[in-house]
Amino acid sequence: MKKKNWICLALALMMSLGLLGCTPGASAPSTPPSGSSGAPQGGGQEDDLPKGSIVLKITSVCGAEGQHPFGNTCVAFEKRVEEESNGVIDVQVYPNSQLGNERELYEGMLSGDVEMFYGGSMVLGNFTNKVKFWGLPFFFSSGRQACLEFFDTYGEQLQKDIYDEIGLYCIWTDNGAFQPASQFEIKTPADMAGLKLRCHEIDTFIKGYEALGAAPVPMAFGEIYTGLQQGTINGTHTNDVLLESNKFYEVCNYYASNINITYDMGVTGISGAWFDQLPEKYQEIVWRNAQLFSQEFNANLVEWEQMIDKRLQEECGVTFTVYTPAQRQAFIDVVQPVYEEFKSSGIEPKFDEYYAAAQELNQKHEQ
Repeated sequence: MKKKNWICLALALMMSLGLLGCTPGASAPSTPPSGSSGAPQGGGQEDDLPKGSIVLKITSVCGAEGQHPFGNTCVAFEKRVEEESNGVIDVQVYPNSQLGNERELYEGMLSGDVEMFYGGSMVLGNFTNKVKFWGLPFFFSSGRQACLEFFDTYGEQLQKDIYDEIGLYCIWTDNGAFQPASQFEIKTPADMAGLKLRCHEIDTFIKGYEALGAAPVPMAFGEIYTGLQQGTINGTHTNDVLLESNKFYEVCNYYASNINITYDMGVTGISGAWFDQLPEKYQEIVWRNAQLFSQEFNANLVEWEQMIDKRLQEECGVTFTVYTPAQRQAFIDVVQPVYEEFKSSGIEPKFDEYYAAAQELNQKHEQ
């Protein structure tokens, strides 16, 4: 598709959908960030495609409808895409790690075997360095608003950089605050001693928890519950939605509710290997509805959090530990060597700029 046509079409779509001037974190680029040459050329013939001839598998490690915002948001996405394509696009929803763990799903998108995905961005760090810096502990220490406003400023360039490097389209989508759920309460950094905590196999996560005195244990998502039951681990790095939807609360009674060790800007990902070969009009349908998926997921996530936080405390018996800024700062002070090591590594050339911007936003939105 020619760049000029994409831009005109996208602006018209955004105006009709009321997406111009949208709230922080709900925005997405008006066109796929396909590098200096503009959006990808549509491939193949558009007319007379039989129903179901384009398969779009959308998948996640997260739960189905009624279990997690992913499943709920997929319902409207599937309906819209199939209706707007007159049935040519067959949307197939695979929740609950049915197609693999997050690393396998990212690999599938890069190869074109998986068309679309929702999940966290940290595992993406196995394929590009561009996402690693916000996995540093407490990078967005004040939580959601700091993260969303940061991505309003830097998100589109990061999307372009990632596409240029690995051919993956990323629409940034809220993934919530991740912090320890554990079998004992954590009030100070000293309480981290003895914590065997599942986390992703990501350097910034592992080094951050090691600096805090915990013993991080890389483990596949599907193994967490059994690991907690058997004592292989006694805590997990999670958000409140996953804590509830996967019933981790049955084996973890304490949750560090607002410590904000990691605020993750997640990914609604589209395989470039698949998308770039679609006829133009089907690219437009998929791209516009992927943007809507991201926006609707963000709204669903906030609503879901409010509902399940109450349930976790009142019905499931989970103790939510709440931290003041001063209490959180005690943890932040301990992990500063991790920042120094990351900066000296040169992994992210723009780190100083990103860190200064995040610090300013953290101060603006300090809880």
